[in-house]
Amino acid sequence: MVEKVKCELCGRETNYPIKKEFDGRIVNFCCHGCLGVFELDREENLLNQPPVEQDDKKKDIQDKK
Repeated sequence: MVEKVKCELCGRETNYPIKKEFDGRIVNFCCHGCLGVFELDREENLLNQPPVEQDDKKKDIQDKK
């Protein structure tokens, strides 16, 4: 049986991950799209950014959906 692993970018589980090494660490992705976004974010140093806080208006709109 193939073990499921989570995509480093989106968190989706997959049985057949795309693996790539970054800084000596093997990272798993569910698709080439997530791999590409991860590489771009890494190049632009966006992976180390703190999460953006939502203001109250945006949060209220999303809660109503």
